[in-house]
Amino acid sequence: MSSERSVTGAGAAGRCPVDRDEVARAYVTDSLPKGDVAALEEHMVRCAGCRMAVEDAGKYGKAQREAKRRLRPETRD
Repeated sequence: MSSERSVTGAGAAGRCPVDRDEVARAYVTDSLPKGDVAALEEHMVRCAGCRMAVEDAGKYGKAQREAKRRLRPETRD
């Protein structure tokens, strides 16, 4: 859903993005279009569900990076 991840109207209309989890992942990985970032941030001021989705996406991403780091074989010179 690359450039179709639009959350336009989420802030003004108070509606959540259609795929909240995908939009949250895009937000935490900095792949959400700039105009949608502002709309989502405005929306999250009033929407605990979307704030929680972004928080969860951030925790999941951090856990993935940590697991990858631990599983990566050590390199020695």
